[in-house]
Amino acid sequence: MSDDHRGDPRPPRRHGTTWRESEYRVLADDLRAGVDLTRTAHTLGRTESAIRTALRNFVPPEDRVSTAERERWVRTRLVAEPEWDWWAVVIDAHRRSGSRLWFTQHEHCARIGWRRRTPMPALAQELDTSELSAAELLRSLGLVESIEEAAERLGATPGHALADRVAARRDRAVGARWILVVDGAAGTTHPRNAPTRRHISLHETRAAAEAERDRVLAWHQRLTSSARHGAPDEPAPGPSVPELLGPRSAAPAGNNSDAPSAHPRGGPGDTSDPGEPLWSQERPRARSDTAAASGVREPALSGEQVWWTIAERGLGASTGPTRCGEFAAPTTGGEIAAEALAVGDIIRVPVPDGFLQDRITAITRTGSGTPITVDLAPVANSRIRRVVEFAPQERVEVVRGTEQRSA
Repeated sequence: MSDDHRGDPRPPRRHGTTWRESEYRVLADDLRAGVDLTRTAHTLGRTESAIRTALRNFVPPEDRVSTAERERWVRTRLVAEPEWDWWAVVIDAHRRSGSRLWFTQHEHCARIGWRRRTPMPALAQELDTSELSAAELLRSLGLVESIEEAAERLGATPGHALADRVAARRDRAVGARWILVVDGAAGTTHPRNAPTRRHISLHETRAAAEAERDRVLAWHQRLTSSARHGAPDEPAPGPSVPELLGPRSAAPAGNNSDAPSAHPRGGPGDTSDPGEPLWSQERPRARSDTAAASGVREPALSGEQVWWTIAERGLGASTGPTRCGEFAAPTTGGEIAAEALAVGDIIRVPVPDGFLQDRITAITRTGSGTPITVDLAPVANSRIRRVVEFAPQERVEVVRGTEQRSA
């Protein structure tokens, strides 16, 4: 299953990081051009609510503008007064609130320091900030995936916030395990005290949890497809929940109260209170009371949703990194010419060991009539990406187009 089918409600890459001058200038250009804030948020790697919050820094303190009118007010003034020094207003707003703001020179300093492997204490001194803030700036610029990577390359002063944060995360990861929860998938067991079928398994790595999720969802798709054609249901292959989780999970009558639960309460993206059992919510039952009492497996109903959650939990921890999403069966979009492909399309191409199906994240073309290079989604949780090259008129199978995804 490609990442598009899984969903990826993780926070944007710059979620919670300090705003930079370059981000404000992109935001101002988009506001002046009439670009929707949702698109701007995607461009900047932030949430739409963060973009709307940043708009208040464009409003001078002497002007009283309501929250509902703020976007329209800023857009109108940027267009009507091209010479308006909005950047001075933003700087003053940050000064009055006491919040940090990275200028362009800070970004250049961070990039040069990263390239030259400047020690973190020296880089923090050049930026006039703490080592932790310097590491966060490197992450915001996309130079590192995490502050741990920044500390590993540039070092960290023992006893300072960055070193303590990295040490705490490493200690927490020592006993961490990845928990997979899939609700509503055909071919899984229906506990008597749960409103829907549920699969729970424990894994040493995130990659192993993702592989098991793909297996469960692929089997679910096969069973639901065969059920539509009148074929009998079959149990999913592989070990049972008690075999995977041990005696604590094998409570009487499928009681999973002892197993750690990390399923979101409100659907994809809601990772609050991951320890609350899913069946404490009001969810529609997918089958009859007789079938639920017997615990037999049944194909999912056509309108039933299938949710999945992958959560990392350390020893004694009730919170941690959590990914969740909703499964959507792929729909066939047909074949189109490679030059008609768009970012966001999901394509299916043959490879030596079968077929590769994934989402297009970038398209590169040097000129008319030249080959088209397609950049696909990252491999698992790494920074490695797959790249495929097509001739301009080569036919490419599109599993689902951008217009189908938005629908």
